[in-house]
Amino acid sequence: MNADISFKLKRSDPQRGMALVIVLASLIFLAALALAFFSTVHTELQSSKSYAEGASSRLLAQSAVNLAISQINAGTRGVDNTGAPLAWASQPGMIRTYDAAGKPAGWYKLFTSSAMTGTGAFDPYSDTEKVPSDWARQTAIFTDLNQPMTSGTKTIYPILDPGAKGNVEGFDISPDAPIAGGSGSNPAPMPVRWLYVLADGTVVAPQSDAGGIKAVVAGATDANPITGRIAFWADDESCKLNINTSSEGVFTDTPRAYSTDDFNLAVYQPAQHEYQRYPGHPAMTSLSTVFKNLTANQIYSITPRITGGGSEGGTQKATGALNPDPDRLYASIDEIVFKPILSSGEREQNNAAVINQDTLEQNKFFLTASSRAPDVNLFNQPRISMWPLSASDDATHRTAFDRLIAFCSTMRNDLGVPYRYYFTRQDPNDATTDLPATPSVDGLGRNRMLLEYLRSMTSQDIPGFGGSFAAKYGNDRNQILTEMFDYIRCTNLRDSTLTDAGKYTQKLDAYNGGVGQVIPIVDSATQTRGFGRFPTVQSVSLVFIGTADNATNPTDTTDAKGNVIPRVEPGKIRVQAGFFVQLFDPSLGLVQARPWFTVKISGLDGFRWDSGSGNPVSMGFPASAFTGRVNDLSVAGDTYFGGIVGFRQLTNSSYPFISAITGYTGQVSDMTTNGTFNFTGGDVKVDIYALDSSGKTIGDLIQTVTITFPSSGSTPFPVPSLAPDKVKNSNDSTKSVVNYRRFLGGGRIDGGNRSYPFLSKTDVVRSIVATPGDIRLIAAREGVKPSDNLFAAHEYFGTTSQHFAHMLRAGNNYPFYGGTGGKLANVSNPAYNSYRDQYTINSADPNANGESPYIGYGWSSIRDTVVPSHTGVFQAPGLVGDWDNGIANQQDGAYINKADEGDIGKGSYQPYFGIDFQSGVDPGPTYFSPNRLIPSPVMFGSLPTGVLANRPWQTLLFRPDPTGLHAGNKDRDVTGASSPGQPPDSLFLDLFHMPVVEPYAISEPLSTAGRVNMNYQMVPFTYLTRDTAIRAVLKSEKLLSIPDAKADTYKTSGAPSQAPSNVYFRKDVDADKTLEGFARRFNPSAYGLSNDPDIFRSAAEICGIHLVPSDAASYSSMSTYWDTRRLTGDNSREKPYADIYPRLTTKSNTFTIHYRAQSLKKAKGGDPTVWREGVDRIVAEDRGAEIIERYIDPNDQRIPDYAQPGEQTPIGTLYKMRVINAKEFAP
Repeated sequence: MNADISFKLKRSDPQRGMALVIVLASLIFLAALALAFFSTVHTELQSSKSYAEGASSRLLAQSAVNLAISQINAGTRGVDNTGAPLAWASQPGMIRTYDAAGKPAGWYKLFTSSAMTGTGAFDPYSDTEKVPSDWARQTAIFTDLNQPMTSGTKTIYPILDPGAKGNVEGFDISPDAPIAGGSGSNPAPMPVRWLYVLADGTVVAPQSDAGGIKAVVAGATDANPITGRIAFWADDESCKLNINTSSEGVFTDTPRAYSTDDFNLAVYQPAQHEYQRYPGHPAMTSLSTVFKNLTANQIYSITPRITGGGSEGGTQKATGALNPDPDRLYASIDEIVFKPILSSGEREQNNAAVINQDTLEQNKFFLTASSRAPDVNLFNQPRISMWPLSASDDATHRTAFDRLIAFCSTMRNDLGVPYRYYFTRQDPNDATTDLPATPSVDGLGRNRMLLEYLRSMTSQDIPGFGGSFAAKYGNDRNQILTEMFDYIRCTNLRDSTLTDAGKYTQKLDAYNGGVGQVIPIVDSATQTRGFGRFPTVQSVSLVFIGTADNATNPTDTTDAKGNVIPRVEPGKIRVQAGFFVQLFDPSLGLVQARPWFTVKISGLDGFRWDSGSGNPVSMGFPASAFTGRVNDLSVAGDTYFGGIVGFRQLTNSSYPFISAITGYTGQVSDMTTNGTFNFTGGDVKVDIYALDSSGKTIGDLIQTVTITFPSSGSTPFPVPSLAPDKVKNSNDSTKSVVNYRRFLGGGRIDGGNRSYPFLSKTDVVRSIVATPGDIRLIAAREGVKPSDNLFAAHEYFGTTSQHFAHMLRAGNNYPFYGGTGGKLANVSNPAYNSYRDQYTINSADPNANGESPYIGYGWSSIRDTVVPSHTGVFQAPGLVGDWDNGIANQQDGAYINKADEGDIGKGSYQPYFGIDFQSGVDPGPTYFSPNRLIPSPVMFGSLPTGVLANRPWQTLLFRPDPTGLHAGNKDRDVTGASSPGQPPDSLFLDLFHMPVVEPYAISEPLSTAGRVNMNYQMVPFTYLTRDTAIRAVLKSEKLLSIPDAKADTYKTSGAPSQAPSNVYFRKDVDADKTLEGFARRFNPSAYGLSNDPDIFRSAAEICGIHLVPSDAASYSSMSTYWDTRRLTGDNSREKPYADIYPRLTTKSNTFTIHYRAQSLKKAKGGDPTVWREGVDRIVAEDRGAEIIERYIDPNDQRIPDYAQPGEQTPIGTLYKMRVINAKEFAP
């Protein structure tokens, strides 16, 4: 056996064995090859299926994006199906439209829903629109777009990281958020409905079945099965902070009081290119609301073009313009982790302590690199620029700023004459040149076209609000538009970056006469007039002086020419009179307005006096004469910055309006000492004429003011006593003397003597003064008649015991002896009251002594105002008047809020606070910027709205009015009476804009980057609050708030060299309390209000929201807050809105569409119309986001000239869409 086994174990024939091995090997190889082939076929099949499924999900994702875009396009057309105009406003998740009656027209959801569009109003808090609390169980109906994924140990959220709560200002998740139960659930869910897609591309909103785990999809069949589902939600990028335009804002403003903070505002002005301190500039929007732990300089280090330095946040004096850093703009927020410049060809990361990937993930919901808002008005037509440009388009007359602003305000450059939407100017010394009667596309005639364009829009009902300004204001609508045009025309009068040859106002005389002066524009089409930079009449006065008595003239004598000088009888006094005109320029501010005009006075020949004989005798005034050229900068106390233009300016050594002297042959007899005399008056006509460049030729008549100077009647005038003959000027160190017993010939108005105090306690003065004192109503008329009731006799005119009945002032508002003051605000502070009655000798004045018992400038600490009221000024009972705080130490009054062209001080004089004593110094390239002058059209706010209706102290309303009585409110007419349907004044703002062109063209034709949408409410996720960007806008702003108790100290005299200690009138904005005003709009029922939920339709509506200062108790308390801060002028209360408004919008051009798309496969069998979650198969998914932008090509040949009459092409139909950034969510 063993031998056999052993045998058997012996090898057989070697050749036969090898053949078997080869056969077996071949079979194995063939089997392996077959297996490999079939395996490859299967893998390729699976790969092809996977690719197809992936491609299908990507196509579905694009379908979601396209559906969102179609919603955006539909909502932003600006017209309904009939072509009627619609206003639109956007918010995260929705676009809403409103008709010309102001009613909600429709809504367009920017998220997947069972109803994507609708008509009428939309209530996100209704049960049908809220996210249901059980959404998480309805897996076939809802999906959470913010469902996170994990990457290693990190949880990554596609939209919103809930960890931002507590780390980012203004972000909150309500306790009512519909959070799914169970551990690990998303604390910030963002669920929306699925839309199912059929094979033929049909998109269907499903019906819920079986509690939401099944979806019934109508129209699905075996032949047209369910192939996918999509969901999206579009975020509004303008509700975020733009990292390319925002930085860390620092407050700045024109100083308007003598306080620690206002003095520092004067001294530590923002340097050129210190954009973070430019009023209204997007760089004032503060990124620290997101990056709470970063310093300002750390923020500047990561923001493009922004750098620290200059005024160092308003703490030191800038020594020169800043050099903007050369950083390029960020293409996406992801790039903020890296430094913008290359190092050795690579991008380095920013300091991790400043920003890193983790902080970016947490903050990405609050940041953007691509926000833009349209610069179109509520009619969906182009806005007009606030910046004036020279009609001469050359380097001499236009700066680089000018050219960029022109670019931003021009369309159709492909044409020989493009369509420009800015005003040009050429001649400040003519009333009609800059506004021709004939319109034209080119040249100055374009101004006429644009003004008629404005007139057309203000004649129509305003989309989104209803009512028209033509209906509200009647003829005053035209007056308002003319004022606006002239306001723009008179901005930037002496551009300090141009040579003298290129500046708008020129030097017309040897000592710069005409600089800063602009003759008011006159619209020949409507016979309305602007303000220019030009004075009007404030008062006319007769000054009676005692020239001799029996002690000085006991006998007849003869003068050097042999003329007899009759004696004065004992008990008599010889009297002479002078007639004087005091002017007032409501355009207070810098630069200087050096006078260059002449005045003609007529009608004085009718004046008569009677010393008791009963036989009135002519006073000997000429029937008509000119004052001579008004241009003398040597008169002490006259500053030429607007406000009072002292009456001494009109006088000279040959002044013709001096009466005859009593006691001479043919004249009235001398007066009885301490007696009275009768006066017969009449109408006096004051004509103000332009002068040519030589100053010798009388030009056009600028204005005629006719005033009735009443007779003394039953209350005769008191007789003056003998004036002193050797008056020493208390301000004259040489103690030269002037003979006050005469006007001319070495007297009061002879040559340099005009700098003396002028009046003495021996005089008698009778004046007719502007009453109730709103000079703006006088200045805005070509002609003023007695029947206009804008002038009245001084309150003491008919009081015989009162020797002084006048309000005469020097140009710097220093009162003359016996003058009275008035109150703009009815403040009862004792010190404020004590000096408002009558100014006599100031015992505190070291120069007030027996030798010179005249007021001089001893009352200079009193910043009085020339209004006759002692109880404040009012528009109507219970409604205080609108007036302005003057710059720095300048008095408050009836001004038009002139754009501040700046002052950097001269010698030892500090900026602004030294202009009483020096001419001011233009800011030059160290400080100049267009945005510093004009942040926004809110600067119009001091323009009167009732000139023709004769409504004094009523100006445009660009702030809240707690009384609701102001004519500028909604549902009020020009008189302030109730008139339902009338628009609020703030909608004028929507017609204009101020382009932002630094550090680059942030504005482009028809859009501006970096604006923040007021409508931060998220639909349908109302349980999420993201008001971060609004807080960022508010953070750098402050309010001027002057308490009544500071009435005697908020203005000062002289030229202070330093700030007062610890006096602060500027208050931070309390964002928490202010935002209650927004929340009341979005969810009024939460505050017990009955109005419907809504969003803001125009950024102009910010003017109706109270900005709550840090010392206010609550939002509700703002109805009474200003009642104890009545010294805060209307311009000061509106200035924060001027800075905030241009950084806000209610419309966005950029949206981020967050999507989720799934490719689906129905399991075999079953109802083809029913999707069964967990049974049917999800074969692929695509998640991500795309940033899309609406844009318009400004050279699109379809764009018409909207300034052409009747042009109504809806510009919204001309927009295109582009993808700015696309990113998959695949951590």
